[in-house]
Amino acid sequence: RRTASWNGICLMSIEERKTIVNKLIHGAKYRFRVYAENKYWRSEPCETVETILIQSPSVVKDN
Repeated sequence: RRTASWNGICLMSIEERKTIVNKLIHGAKYRFRVYAENKYWRSEPCETVETILIQSPSVVKDN
């Protein structure tokens, strides 16, 4: 298992439920973690259980 480094991706408001992560490498595997933070406190991170394989995006055509 390789040693991973964690990089910040984005900051989101509490109203946002999803985000787009750009510049990921096709065919690579990633793990993500999320935490809550405000001016008083930062939670422990919630981490993905399994790695996520980056594949080509699916295209859905409108009928």
